[in-house]
Amino acid sequence: MYSQNVSENVGATIFVFKGSTNYLKKGNTKEEKGHEIDGSIFEMVVKYFDTKATFKQRIKIKNTNAFEVNGIVEFMVCNDSQCLPPKEVDLIFQIAE
Repeated sequence: MYSQNVSENVGATIFVFKGSTNYLKKGNTKEEKGHEIDGSIFEMVVKYFDTKATFKQRIKIKNTNAFEVNGIVEFMVCNDSQCLPPKEVDLIFQIAE
């Protein structure tokens, strides 16, 4: 799985969160260190995650009611010989009172 910090032409991981009056998104989604290789095909250093990836998004809660944070993550996975098409997955996080 590619990092968020590569060219979109390479298949960057992208997070999109639906706006809400219940919270304020604070900063961009952060990711762990991962691995870097010289992507000679792309003529750049490419950051990727091998068997697991952790991403974190901070929010500021605007009220004490329970609510959901909704979003989408789009990502692509590859090995040494092929890539699967990009995939979108819905994200739903329950925020309790």
